[in-house]
Amino acid sequence: DVVMGQRPPVRTLVVALCLAYMFLLALGQAGLRYGRMNRRPTQFMEMLILVQFFVGVSYIASVALLEAGLGLATDRQCHVAIRTCIGMYSSGKIALYLFFIERVHVVRAPLVRRFRDRVWIIGVLMTVLGLGGITGYELVSPHAVLSHADGYCRIGVASDAAICIITMDTLIGTLLTAIFIGILRPSLRSTAIRPEAGMDRRRGSSIMPIIRQKKRSTEVSARQHLKVMLWRNIIGSCVILANTLINNIIFLTWKYAMRSHVCLLTCLTDIVVSIMVTNWLTMGS
Repeated sequence: DVVMGQRPPVRTLVVALCLAYMFLLALGQAGLRYGRMNRRPTQFMEMLILVQFFVGVSYIASVALLEAGLGLATDRQCHVAIRTCIGMYSSGKIALYLFFIERVHVVRAPLVRRFRDRVWIIGVLMTVLGLGGITGYELVSPHAVLSHADGYCRIGVASDAAICIITMDTLIGTLLTAIFIGILRPSLRSTAIRPEAGMDRRRGSSIMPIIRQKKRSTEVSARQHLKVMLWRNIIGSCVILANTLINNIIFLTWKYAMRSHVCLLTCLTDIVVSIMVTNWLTMGS
């Protein structure tokens, strides 16, 4: 007789990875709190970080419950697994890209209201409507079959839906990276300090040269901090883009990727990596 559902080795693997990911998220949150002792992100950015963390923890708990607890031994459980995967994955991605769009707004136009920033508005609409529309399409008729030949649950989305999500992820990731590079280019220009201090010294012991020197030092320090922040944003967006492409390529090319535990764990890995990148970016700025 064919055993329906997950085997003990698979359940053990799922539990081990879920525990490891939960530890990473907890470690990331601890580092995030420590790194932000003297700085606070915007309220909207803070909310997006919390949403990402909540989605990540919920996703880990769902995967552990479905795979190790229930075992995906029925067709109903199989359908619940794919819908959970689509919903959690899309929620995490939307929160992630909104976080990056908020970073663009903070660096590019910090004194402009969000609803007056065209880049922010276009980015939010593209993310919410684009990824939201693809998610709705994926939820209409996802692939979920409990095989009676080997007892494994196989889940996934249609190939055209997978191509749509790859295209949208690539487009948003590329645009964000291009914007960060565009903002970074002017700051790479020479920040050499003009030799005004020597001229001021000849004028006597006025305090003005000291004030000017301190002001120039502050400006240079601010530029250096901005450059570091922008470089981190570029690296982070590239890591996110590469992570998403690898995940989707695995799903499209590897025949075992549709097994429920493989599909759920690869998508979960994508979300956990995204959260860790978000924490790293927030700790540094």
